[in-house]
Amino acid sequence: SLTEWTVEAWINWDSAKTFRSTVFSNDRSGWNNDVMLGISPEGTSVTPANELAVIHQTTSEARDIVKVNLSANTWHHVIATGSTTDGELKLYVDGVLVGTDVMDSNMTLDSADLWVGRRNATGNQFDGLIDEFALYDRVLSVGTIKAHYGWHPPLGTVFRFR
Repeated sequence: SLTEWTVEAWINWDSAKTFRSTVFSNDRSGWNNDVMLGISPEGTSVTPANELAVIHQTTSEARDIVKVNLSANTWHHVIATGSTTDGELKLYVDGVLVGTDVMDSNMTLDSADLWVGRRNATGNQFDGLIDEFALYDRVLSVGTIKAHYGWHPPLGTVFRFR
């Protein structure tokens, strides 16, 4: 169980799918501290189409959300962080903090139901490219986030989801 974490990836999403396109998820059925990162990963009733969002569903049927409009068909470096210590959910795009939300309750990532490129076993697949995915057991510093963005756009093996 991680109470401090960072999810990082380079993504290039296909504009043909403007919502429910999930990069990463720790989603189980019900309201139990699920975490999702993607293009409107829960659909347009929660976040508008074409928006990158990190969502934390609490155990009390509330949501913590940080979102930003994100251009399609181009590479972006995205990072989401969660900290129970600081009580914050943060989202970075291309090395820049784009938003913070105060968490309503403690948030953990556990080893159950971790998904890359989809929300859960039943769907919401990512439509696009994902490269350099990483999950850390700590919140990366701003300096490290900027350094990771500055390395280079994806050049290695790229995973195509559709």
